[in-house]
Amino acid sequence: MNTVLISLTVITGVVLISALGFFGTLRGKESREERKERAIEWVSSELDLTKEQRSKLVHISDELSNLENEMKKDHNELKEEFINSIASDELDQAKILEWIKEKEKQVDEFAPVIIAELADFHKSLIQSNERSWPMRQRSFQKNRTWFL
Repeated sequence: MNTVLISLTVITGVVLISALGFFGTLRGKESREERKERAIEWVSSELDLTKEQRSKLVHISDELSNLENEMKKDHNELKEEFINSIASDELDQAKILEWIKEKEKQVDEFAPVIIAELADFHKSLIQSNERSWPMRQRSFQKNRTWFL
C-alpha cells in the first residue's frame, strides 16, 4: 500500500513538473506567469479538477516557483565563481562540493513540504475520482506524447 501511494505520488509529481516544463519551453512568447497559468489550466482540464483541487495545484506550482527562485537567487555569482575556478590552474574541488551541498540543502528544505502537498493533492484526486481516475489516467497517458 505504501509503495502504491509513493508510486502514484511520484507519477502525479512527474505529470505536474512535466507540464510545467513543457510550457516552460515556450520562452519568449509569454511571461513565466502566463506559461505557469497555461500549464495549470491544461492539467486542470485534463484531470477535470474541482476548484479545491485546482487551488492545491496552484499552491504546489507556487511552491515550486519559490524553490526555483530561491535556487536561482545567487546563480550569476556562483556561475562567475565557477568559471573563474575552472579557468584557474587548479580546480578547487572543496569549493565546488560546498556549492553543491548548499543547493542540496535548499532542496532538502523544500522537498518534504512539496512532497506532502503533492501527496495531499494526489489523495484529493483519488478520493473525488475513484471510479473515473483509471480511465482518465489512461486517456492522459495516451495524450502525453510531448513527454517522450
